[in-house]
Amino acid sequence: MLRLTRLKVCLFVNLLSLADFAPTDSAAWLAMCNRKIKPGNDSSYAIFHCNVPQGGHMLFSDIRSWASIHSKGMFGVSIVCEIGGRVSLPWPFKANNLVSLEVRFCALDDFLSEMTYSNITQIPDYLRNLVISDVSIHVGVRDLHDTVQNIENITRDADCGQLTLHRMVFRNIHFNRKTTESELDVHLYGHNSTDESDFVAADSLVHHCSYNNLTSLDESGSRSMGKYHLRLLTETSMFPRLEEYILRNNNFSHVPHKLQTWTHNFPNLRVLDLSENELVAFEFDLVTVAQGLFNTKYRLIDLRKNKIGSVSIEGAMNLQRIGDIIVDLRENPLYCNCRLADFRRYLQEMYEKYQDEHTRQLLSDIKCSLPFNLRNSSVLDSSLDQFFNC
Repeated sequence: MLRLTRLKVCLFVNLLSLADFAPTDSAAWLAMCNRKIKPGNDSSYAIFHCNVPQGGHMLFSDIRSWASIHSKGMFGVSIVCEIGGRVSLPWPFKANNLVSLEVRFCALDDFLSEMTYSNITQIPDYLRNLVISDVSIHVGVRDLHDTVQNIENITRDADCGQLTLHRMVFRNIHFNRKTTESELDVHLYGHNSTDESDFVAADSLVHHCSYNNLTSLDESGSRSMGKYHLRLLTETSMFPRLEEYILRNNNFSHVPHKLQTWTHNFPNLRVLDLSENELVAFEFDLVTVAQGLFNTKYRLIDLRKNKIGSVSIEGAMNLQRIGDIIVDLRENPLYCNCRLADFRRYLQEMYEKYQDEHTRQLLSDIKCSLPFNLRNSSVLDSSLDQFFNC
């Protein structure tokens, strides 16, 4: 969801209006806000905490107009909506000196209204922190069609978003639409194929984006995530400093292909969170990273609260070979028998290697679910040795 590429526009679809981009000296939004000072590492900046009341409507264009005239330094805006509150929020949320934007519990309008505005490129990237959480975005198929027809006019700024981001959260996004994912695929791609070989080649995408400052990306609860989202994300973008990627509760029944090899696609990633999904197998093909890149802490694959019953011999041996990845399989229906023996040996190696209390507790809390006589027993319990011998 970080990019609005020509095939990812199915994630953001509402062209209810094309608001005038020309700045106006409007400060109406300030009536809904309180100003506070947020201390920062380098310098402090003002942050406006705004509440949109029931039936209220806030315009991001007002914030941008105010910033173009009155802002003399960095500032942030945090918006919370009461039930029925709306915000007109056109991507990519550009305003002079706006370094932090957080929007929660709102209905969002005009999300695509500035996708082809060349004027938007006149405002530099400022955003460092972006949080869009628990919102609904209204979708119209006809508007989506109009956007696709003008795909060549989408600017790099609109395609990539703001490259200055350090942290980005798109959590629990809901789409108000009257069409299905398969219908959108047909509408966008002109066919109903599920074969990725039919996918438009990545080099046909005009804009390539490098998020050199981004360290944390959260797309949890994005159950409407586009079919080709992760493929586009990795083939047309670079994330050299991304340390944390959270995809919790996205209804995944399989590990997306581009995440199966995440040590290649995200070379600096330390935490991959796929917890609270519907995964039934450990589907990773991991590679060893350059020696010395990770010399202080392990990397974590968080698979808590899935439906994984076992880990293959190949998967366990691969984890042993790499040696610095911990797999968190707590609250999974693990069947403790000889087929889990190699994974158990891997856990034992990790337990000996990392001796801090937190890590050892995590490993000890990976428990058997079956057979019933071993339920809630730690996989590492030495008294269970007989059950893992074939």
